[in-house]
Amino acid sequence: METIVIPASLVSFSMEVSLNNSYSLKQFIVAEDNPVFSTINGVLYNKDKSKLVFYPNASGTSLIIPKEVNSIDDKAFSSCNSLKEIHCLAENPPKCNSYVFSSLGEKCVLYVPKGSYSSYWVANGWGDFLNIIEE
Repeated sequence: METIVIPASLVSFSMEVSLNNSYSLKQFIVAEDNPVFSTINGVLYNKDKSKLVFYPNASGTSLIIPKEVNSIDDKAFSSCNSLKEIHCLAENPPKCNSYVFSSLGEKCVLYVPKGSYSSYWVANGWGDFLNIIEE
């Protein structure tokens, strides 16, 4: 399965059941009139894009997290092994649980806004990255 299409009528689903071991998933396509979900470049967000819900493992090696994102779902990167770099544009680290990035921290570089290194390094979950670079 490479694409998941979310119609306007779908307002919830179980991440664990639906997306567990979805290593070939490249993108989400969400109906514009869906009241709960949206996408940016195939990545699943909530409607107002303040929460990153799920990153499709096969969508690429680089992710840009928009500055509007203020939280990341617990399972957002659960099937992810392809990311090599994450560019988080928010000056303050989005809230997440301590294990969200545990599978990525050693092999993925985190790029953060200039002057925000310390905030990310001490924030729950974000300290798992061995390489945090200000840009």
